[in-house]
Amino acid sequence: MDGIDTYIEDFLTHVRIEKNYSEATTDTYRISLTIFSRFLLEANSSITDKKCILGFINHLQEKGNGDVTIAHRLAALKSFFSYLGKKKGIGKKRLPSIEKYKTTKKIISIPTDEEVNLFIDTIEKEYRTLKETVDVGTESNERVKAKFFSLIRDLTFFTLLTATGLRISEALNISTEDINWNECTIKILGKGSKQRLIFFGIDRLTNLFAELFRIREQLGIDSPHLFVSYQHRNVLTPRYIQQVMKDFLDKTSSSDFTPHTLRHYYP
Repeated sequence: MDGIDTYIEDFLTHVRIEKNYSEATTDTYRISLTIFSRFLLEANSSITDKKCILGFINHLQEKGNGDVTIAHRLAALKSFFSYLGKKKGIGKKRLPSIEKYKTTKKIISIPTDEEVNLFIDTIEKEYRTLKETVDVGTESNERVKAKFFSLIRDLTFFTLLTATGLRISEALNISTEDINWNECTIKILGKGSKQRLIFFGIDRLTNLFAELFRIREQLGIDSPHLFVSYQHRNVLTPRYIQQVMKDFLDKTSSSDFTPHTLRHYYP
């Protein structure tokens, strides 16, 4: 169907303004729907094709997506299709049905929009505050530079997890060469050494990546890995990530969710 990208933008405006969904939740809808739009284009299909959902599921499976990720993608599509029927007058009979996707994963407690936004905002506010007083290009205090770099790195890392559902180990293993800026994709090495591509083409993530790379260059950090320590340029450990999350959650007086549960925070 012509204009699907316009419909997607209208839907995202609807959930952000009328439904009052958080920016993080809206961004995760955007990722799922953009992936679907790209699939339709590549498959020369449309949303009125009754077989497009089955084809999309097969496409995701071939890309190495797990059951939980596929279930989230379909949940986003179901909300989108419901919007098309109610707001755009596209009859329900014209759209393919989306059945609940069965997974073998146990249901886990997922943090709320408020909890996640508070957590991310705490990191971002601390980073922006320091940025107003520090010129990282001329700063001579190593402790200040290390703090500055750690904040933008951690902000990027946790925003990536909430928007894509990556495992901690998958995110930590990302190298700079894995990022395709033209396609807005990252090559991920998952379980069983299976490779897949994830899409990060939302303004917030794209801007954070660009800012992280700019600061890495200013500080002379030329490690091939993306998420590294300032002092030794070593790849961060899952234990470190867990401690960073705990420290920021303590500041917000929020719940004690973990990086593992955080990665499931998207529709």
